[in-house]
Amino acid sequence: MKKFLKVWLVLVLILLTTAPSFTRAATSANEVPKLQKITSYSGTQVLTEEGILISWGGFGSDEGNKMNYTQSILQGINQIVDVSVVYGVAIVVTQDGTVWKGRGVGELTEYTEVYSGDKTYFSEDEKIVQVEATQNYIYALRKDGQVLAWKNSYSEPSLPTLIPGLDQVKDIFGSYFIRQDGTVWHVMPGTSVARQYITIMDVKKVDQYGSVFLKEDGTVWTKSGDSAVQIQQLPKIVDISNSSDARFALDEAGNMYGWGDNRTGTLGDGTANQVTIPKIILKNVRLLSEADSGHMVVQKKDLSVWAWGFNHSGGLGMELANKKKNSPIPVQVPFEWPTLHIWDQSIHLNLNGKNLYFTSNKPLLTVKQEVLIPSLAFAKQAKWSASISNGKLNMNDSTHSLSVTKSSMVDGKGNVFSSNTSAQFRNGEVYVPLKVLSEAFNLTSNYYSFDRSYGIYTADFTQKDNLDDYGKLIRTKALPAKASKYPYVLAGVPNQYYEKEFPKANSSKGLSLNAAQLYRSKAVGIPIELTSDDFGRYANHVSKYYELLLNTDYRTINMNWAEALESHVGGSTSKMGDKTARQLQMEAYVKWIKNKKVIIQGDVRPEPSMVTYRNGLLYMRTYIQYEIVQANAPNDLKLRKDRVVQLITAPKDKKTIGSYAMYVDVPLTSDPVFSNGSAWGSWSNGLKVDTRQNDIIKTPWESVFTLTMSPD
Repeated sequence: MKKFLKVWLVLVLILLTTAPSFTRAATSANEVPKLQKITSYSGTQVLTEEGILISWGGFGSDEGNKMNYTQSILQGINQIVDVSVVYGVAIVVTQDGTVWKGRGVGELTEYTEVYSGDKTYFSEDEKIVQVEATQNYIYALRKDGQVLAWKNSYSEPSLPTLIPGLDQVKDIFGSYFIRQDGTVWHVMPGTSVARQYITIMDVKKVDQYGSVFLKEDGTVWTKSGDSAVQIQQLPKIVDISNSSDARFALDEAGNMYGWGDNRTGTLGDGTANQVTIPKIILKNVRLLSEADSGHMVVQKKDLSVWAWGFNHSGGLGMELANKKKNSPIPVQVPFEWPTLHIWDQSIHLNLNGKNLYFTSNKPLLTVKQEVLIPSLAFAKQAKWSASISNGKLNMNDSTHSLSVTKSSMVDGKGNVFSSNTSAQFRNGEVYVPLKVLSEAFNLTSNYYSFDRSYGIYTADFTQKDNLDDYGKLIRTKALPAKASKYPYVLAGVPNQYYEKEFPKANSSKGLSLNAAQLYRSKAVGIPIELTSDDFGRYANHVSKYYELLLNTDYRTINMNWAEALESHVGGSTSKMGDKTARQLQMEAYVKWIKNKKVIIQGDVRPEPSMVTYRNGLLYMRTYIQYEIVQANAPNDLKLRKDRVVQLITAPKDKKTIGSYAMYVDVPLTSDPVFSNGSAWGSWSNGLKVDTRQNDIIKTPWESVFTLTMSPD
């Protein structure tokens, strides 16, 4: 259960998440987004003016490949106002002041909320407005000009603390701080003491090395002892940056100047020669990257994106001719708004701490990270009234109402609502932006990234303090007989699913641990001390695996789908030529779906608090519901025993075509590492779905929606 401190300090690694994950996406003929910030540490990360983070290239990977070049959107987190990346770790802050920390190799895959922007616990002046990540510390600038700092470490998490004696700060660059009077202050590594770094005044920006300074009057200076000397050869400058052994400056006309040692050719002038006098490298530039890894990225005034320098992590956004590792001259990056794969668009919803379920007409996340709610399906489960008549949606609860057409959204008081995405009428549903529903019905929402779900709360919901770390409502009445085997009991899960036994150990000597034991400190026999963050990370793999498996369409399935599914499967697999046995089975499965013309729609909700450890595997109880919409020769649809993917089939006493619901005890195992054979990976890297065995708890389809009701 969440515990908030009513000071500047709040959640550290309690809102578990693996998610919001970067979702790989193929580019399309969309418009090019206008950017507000570019960082080019290892890979490249760009922040659009809409507050969406797009990435390509690796985070700490040794070598780029085609997978690295794919542009990826950080899903679930929008309205981002700042991002900072260093050593495989990315920090983002959203408009409400919430700070998220992500890590990954090849692409960012794990995000955890480390600082909440909830105004219930913080004043407006205490809101975070900027973040900077360094190798050892994360710095966050508050609106009131004070700075928080905490260790940049997953193994040694720490709480944010104020840097004493450092106030009236207006900007942060690495571990350098510019105060309102234009003085530059610095915090030495390993200390929390700030001191004035240099005697010059009126500084607007400093590079991350503390060596080049841009003053408010547009002059550029380089450090010399405790002071600085002006670079006389530059005109009036509006921005500065650097990349490895080169320095850059941008003037008001869009001319980009460069100078420096240039030993590795990162200046972008086609040579590896030292340049002592700044010269123009590129024209018509509007934005420079915050660079620190041997490559530079810029956006021109026509919004085209250009890059040069090292490409060892795919930071240039493309494979270079002859597979060269670097480009000494600017090359245009094939950059546009990415197009999400169809299986990446669905999200989950909770209402007042209880799961909502959608088999078809699911809630959607757009490429610009707006949430669209299927209003009729939502209203049915929320017990609101909603109907469509003459092309208009009329929706109301006991005190609010909303009328929606294709061109307008108006509440009962005549207030007109707008959104970046208009309402969408399709498949007998009306998709309304969550932003509009929240304003019209006085709702609040919170994002839970472990299963890409949004918790929606009505104004009369008063039990937020009784939510667990995953946004689920905890109940204390009418508990099941086996309640002591769990850390707590959820209001949205009937007692019968707590009473059902998990798979038993193979022998009396086998190690068995229930959920209550696993949620305590380090459990005997488990290789690491598990936290709610870990269980959320495991649940993320379960959620994504079944989301893919239970939403299959022969018209769209391809090997991209198979690769995405495989990324959430753990356990060993043998090599067969240049492919693994699992890859070959995936290919066969895709062909099978296409040949049988199968269409399946479904929903999945893993429960991280309902776990057990048996036979060397962690089992997580997971609710799934699905509908087999279509299948050629439906009698051939049966449970597949190929150890890779299982088409969950109907109980034998029902026809194959139709709708089904059940709980599944999903086994999870570590990911193997191939090196002279197979060795088990670490639990800390994230357990994935073991497809060799599943224990299914079947339940009648009619009970699906009763699961959203409290059994009290």
